Amino acid sequence: MAKYILSFLLIFALTSSTFNMEVKKDKVRFKKGTILVNKAPWCKYERTGGKYFYSTLDGTQYLSVNGLSYGTGEYYKGGKGGKENIEKKRVYSELHFMSTEIVKFEVDLVHKRLVRALINEGVIENGVFNLEKAKKFKTKYEDNISEKRFLTK
Repeated sequence: MAKYILSFLLIFALTSSTFNMEVKKDKVRFKKGTILVNKAPWCKYERTGGKYFYSTLDGTQYLSVNGLSYGTGEYYKGGKGGKENIEKKRVYSELHFMSTEIVKFEVDLVHKRLVRALINEGVIENGVFNLEKAKKFKTKYEDNISEKRFLTK
């Protein structure tokens, strides 16, 4: 009987520890023109004319990010006193890998989620822009959101 209890406890301990494991999520911060990943500089950014321009740490610009949004037709109560009807916005990004043959494309990622995806795909490795991985990034994340938005209303 003690054998079965020990076996049960061992199996329970192994499975519960597996379920409690958290997925590693890089901590991303935009701070004074630098994007920090887990407190270490990853790349630089500049905001000009409503767009973000990302560059490697040595200053080579590689990405233009245009944040876009549209109304969804859904509303929530907000504003002062929570009495105003405010339309929910859907936000997404238009990306352009500058100085490459990659055509502009849209992704359903913004700010920190976008940076995490760029990291996971290895677009910047050891401070250097990787064109082949940028092409793979486009293939994996491209989404024609602007075409879909008219179908939501």
